[in-house]
Amino acid sequence: MKVLLDDARLAPVKAIGEDGTTFDVKALTADETQLDVNGVSRAGNIVHIKAIDPAGEYLGVKAIARDGRLYDVKGVKMAEGARERTVSGVAIAAHVKALPPGVASESAIWHVKAIHPEGRTLDIKALDASGAIHDIKAIMLAGNQHIVDVKAFIDGTAAPVKVLFSGDTYAPVKAIGPNGTIYDVKALTPEGQQLDVKGVSRVGNLTDIKAIDADGELYGVKAISRTGLLYDVKGVQMLETTPEAIVNGVDVAAHIKALPQASAARN
Repeated sequence: MKVLLDDARLAPVKAIGEDGTTFDVKALTADETQLDVNGVSRAGNIVHIKAIDPAGEYLGVKAIARDGRLYDVKGVKMAEGARERTVSGVAIAAHVKALPPGVASESAIWHVKAIHPEGRTLDIKALDASGAIHDIKAIMLAGNQHIVDVKAFIDGTAAPVKVLFSGDTYAPVKAIGPNGTIYDVKALTPEGQQLDVKGVSRVGNLTDIKAIDADGELYGVKAISRTGLLYDVKGVQMLETTPEAIVNGVDVAAHIKALPQASAARN
């Protein structure tokens, strides 16, 4: 299922067959009325999806587990422009995914930290070839509580942070400058050590991101608000094929984003 690229104010949500055939997506009422399901607005990486009743009222769309847990059904974008990509020959604006509910509501800059097993935090930074250190932050936008951009701030430019391809056991996490320059991403200890930050495993659309100490111990990586809210920093993939994207000439395996913490999965 995807949000299609459309000039209309309300973007249609459709299923797309392998041959490019599109199928309507409707909400069905108890009296068999069919309600349109559309993308109604965008905030950052998120397109809000609603069912629309005959009076024009918006109804939320949720994924509901057997134990009652609710996930928000949203359009998800990795590209900044209106067009996300083409699927089976059909231009789409966003992928449709079920996401854990967000907890933030206001625009803000969040810190990105590794969490040491003893509870202290380590700064996550981008380093250039000369060893200069650059901030990495999560950029929370009002209306987008679900998939938050993580950027390196290098010489006044917000550079994307991505998981790159590698033949090694763990995949490198790097910042990518506008001209394709690649910057290391490290966790910095108080003793001056620089710990690698890597993608260590993939399950479905997500790659776990960890800082790795000299003994091979893995530290979680989090986005932390000024008020103490925590989001998980993950690699996010929308495609089953590779590369996930080409960013400033660099093949990318996954996008680095901050996500609400999900409860443990159960059937």
